[in-house]
Amino acid sequence: MVKPLWITASRAMRRFNWCASLPKVSLSSLLVMTGWRVVGDSDKLTTLTCSISEDYARLWLYFARRVLHPDRWQCLIVDSSGDMDVRKLEGASLVRFVNWPHGRKCDLIMRHVIGSEVIFICDDDKYILADPTSHQEVCLGLQTPEVAAISFSPRRWWRFRLKGQEYLPMGSYAVMVKKSVLARHRLTLESPRGLRATCKVFAEGAKEQWSYDTADYANEQLLSLGYQVHTLQDNPLIAGFDGLSLPRVVLRRYGKAYVKGALLEASDFRLGTINGGMMRGVYGIVKVERLYRQIFSERPGFVSGFSEEEVREIPLKNPNLTEEQRESMDQYFADLEGIYTRLSTRAGSM
Repeated sequence: MVKPLWITASRAMRRFNWCASLPKVSLSSLLVMTGWRVVGDSDKLTTLTCSISEDYARLWLYFARRVLHPDRWQCLIVDSSGDMDVRKLEGASLVRFVNWPHGRKCDLIMRHVIGSEVIFICDDDKYILADPTSHQEVCLGLQTPEVAAISFSPRRWWRFRLKGQEYLPMGSYAVMVKKSVLARHRLTLESPRGLRATCKVFAEGAKEQWSYDTADYANEQLLSLGYQVHTLQDNPLIAGFDGLSLPRVVLRRYGKAYVKGALLEASDFRLGTINGGMMRGVYGIVKVERLYRQIFSERPGFVSGFSEEEVREIPLKNPNLTEEQRESMDQYFADLEGIYTRLSTRAGSM
């Protein structure tokens, strides 16, 4: 029996933060916190991604640069690994910053580094396939004072229920925010710790988690204050994968054999669980490695060692899963294949 992932994953991330990230980015982080590192033009829109992987940041930038015109947009990459090569990230500004929780990082970077009013926060595994401002609803929302944020990849396994209405949470995977609205109401993307949410309604089969994840509390408060938060589902602007950073850190720390063994012994792959996120993330990593090789004609800096077939066999060989969970994972794999095909085709036409 191997140690469960819910124990080792947090250990691996803490070790990465203290031993790998902090020694390399501490000075740059101090400059950011003291306001010495301001980036870009306040008259432009800014798209921001935070990453611990040069591979992921480079792939994200490849898609972003091809659809976001530099006269209108500026790209900012926050390097929390401290070892990214700026020569591979041409066309973006690079800021090295400590790998604090995602919401806190975004709050501090928006406050101290970015002068833009409109900021598009985008995970490094969500790829921008079209300029968001080309979308009619986005253009209208940016011009409407009541619209505080526009999400292109909302959370799907629960909803807010407020005043008899239900709203998809905007999440922080790919969301455009108006900086002045957050500042006016002193709202942060880092949600309060230990606070229990009272407005959540969970999707069938999802694990109930009553805490606030990144941006959830700000989202709830904006809705309560009367602002609109638009959530665009299945839109053509964004395509990508789910939660690749934590699986990458665990793989680098403990290796493929441990991760595979832990997943074969796991008893729950539902949405919202560590095991489910790891299972989905490992498959996404394999697809990203393949996409990276296609686009850049070279091996990525880190290779997991898994193949698609090997990952897909894990739920089938795990004796602890229900048939429903196996079918759910199989459907997820099929959905990711569709996303990969879309990205691969798009990359070939660029």
